[in-house]
Amino acid sequence: MFSKSYCPYCDQAKKIFNAQGVAFTVIELDVVPGGEEMATDLIAATKQRTFPNTFINKTQLGGCDDTKAALASGNMKQLLDGCGVANNIQ
Repeated sequence: MFSKSYCPYCDQAKKIFNAQGVAFTVIELDVVPGGEEMATDLIAATKQRTFPNTFINKTQLGGCDDTKAALASGNMKQLLDGCGVANNIQ
């Protein structure tokens, strides 16, 4: 997950993954060296200008609303199962 440490939407997305028992990696773009350049490159590559910008097994999930929708639809479980990530999603 590409995130900004001060972003409430990023916090919501992190809470979704934590609540589902999914281990994930976060890159806080406002904290890591070169983060702003990474953010610019990410925006250019994905055309998504908002954060979080979440990926599961190299598949872009999207932002917070996309994460909520993927959880509700079962798509998140399908993506996680496809890459062998342990989770508690029913």
